[in-house]
Amino acid sequence: MTRHRPGDLRNRVVDFLEEDREEARQESPEEAPRVRGASHALGESRKGPKRVYRLKNGLVSLNKTPTDLVPVVRNNSVSPLLQLPAEIRIQIWEHILGGMRILISTFTGAYFRPEYSDNPLHTRLTTDHLALLRVCRQIYNETATLTFSTNRFCFVGRSAFEEFLKSTKPAQRDALRRMVVDRPLMLFYIHPKNKRPRIVADPCEPFPNLKTIIIEHWSLEDREDRVAQLMKMVEDVGSARGLEVKMLP
Repeated sequence: MTRHRPGDLRNRVVDFLEEDREEARQESPEEAPRVRGASHALGESRKGPKRVYRLKNGLVSLNKTPTDLVPVVRNNSVSPLLQLPAEIRIQIWEHILGGMRILISTFTGAYFRPEYSDNPLHTRLTTDHLALLRVCRQIYNETATLTFSTNRFCFVGRSAFEEFLKSTKPAQRDALRRMVVDRPLMLFYIHPKNKRPRIVADPCEPFPNLKTIIIEHWSLEDREDRVAQLMKMVEDVGSARGLEVKMLP
């Protein structure tokens, strides 16, 4: 069996497409653009990926449709799914992407490895939930921030929280509505005696549209007066930002 290098095989495919294009010109004028588009796409791949333009909020800009994607957008417009009313489509996206507790942690080990789910209907977790956003431009436009607005984000430790801030886009942080932090993380930012450098004033500051914050892992061994003092500091932060504050043991 003859083996071809990837580059040789790609060139052979381009040659075949060129031959098909000539045949298409003779047989059907409508077929020529389709074949030419496929040949052009393979030719572009040799030059490397095209530049992706982003908005100031970090999301991909959809203001202008690239010429090579115009036929794709036209095909999407006749998709049965995308022809549904917008309200129904949003409900479908929220059902797929929302209603989860997303753990943000830098810890490793068997306990933190996302292999199994508590849900009896889903015995194994998948890592491609966000593949939906890559299906087409319209779906991306409707779902780009849904993961952040429809789920509860749980931060385990300060390093995980700060890495999350560094790796997310402004639009994603703006969309976050519910978050859970542990007591050490919250106290690191709000305790008046802590003089160590902090990247934000408090954990709520990076999320302007946050509605609910939950603080977990309050120690039952703390003195009653200390617990009351800590709770007062947390409530002050919440009331200053108009948040619903919940504290769980």
